[in-house]
Amino acid sequence: MRSFRARMRFDAGWKHALRAFLPECLELLFPDLYAQIDWARGYQFLNTELMRPVPFLGRTQRFVDVLVRVYFRDGKERIVLLHIEIQAQRTANFPLQMFVYYYRVFDSYEFPELISLAILADNDPNWRPDTFERALAGCEVRFRFPTVKLLDFDEATLEQSRNPFALVVLAHLRALKTRGNPELMLREKLALVRQMHTRGYNPKQVIDLYRVVDYLMNLTKLQNQVVRELIQRLEAEQDMPLTSL
Repeated sequence: MRSFRARMRFDAGWKHALRAFLPECLELLFPDLYAQIDWARGYQFLNTELMRPVPFLGRTQRFVDVLVRVYFRDGKERIVLLHIEIQAQRTANFPLQMFVYYYRVFDSYEFPELISLAILADNDPNWRPDTFERALAGCEVRFRFPTVKLLDFDEATLEQSRNPFALVVLAHLRALKTRGNPELMLREKLALVRQMHTRGYNPKQVIDLYRVVDYLMNLTKLQNQVVRELIQRLEAEQDMPLTSL
């Protein structure tokens, strides 16, 4: 079980990633949905107070929930709310949790068209929940939600992608892989920092990626100093001063 501090860093890292790279996230993880959204009309992040902990779910620590309003390309005047949930650990109540948050948003926003998405960020390749079902005496409820499993992504393919969110997924996978091995995590973090400077990202994208990687791959002060020195060296080489981690 990870510490409270580690969970909070995870939360902060993924929240920042989704807010900084929402279109890129959906393009990489849910490409069919991405293609249906009219990004030229913009999007709006909404209050997530509705997603506060539910005592009967047996979960006191919330991870990352994002609620965002988007417009579709189908020509209809409509707004679709996307509820995006990042799940970092296996829990039996997860489908119920998704259903509870769906109907909370559905009720509170006066019955909008609503899509719930789940990004499964845990390290169990066999855990793939996507449905909540209840049935009694002819009364049935069946709620299915699209999911994506980060473990399914090939790291070599992510390394070749120009999408900045590919580097977010790569950082997450390597954080899982190197947990408990700080020396290996340092090497992987340094490699990711180098990649940020070779993919042609603009300065804001690089700064946002720095922040996400720093949250997801937490090191000692001494190790982080090594990372900062590399950043400063790369900034000087490319004549592109940025806000360091």
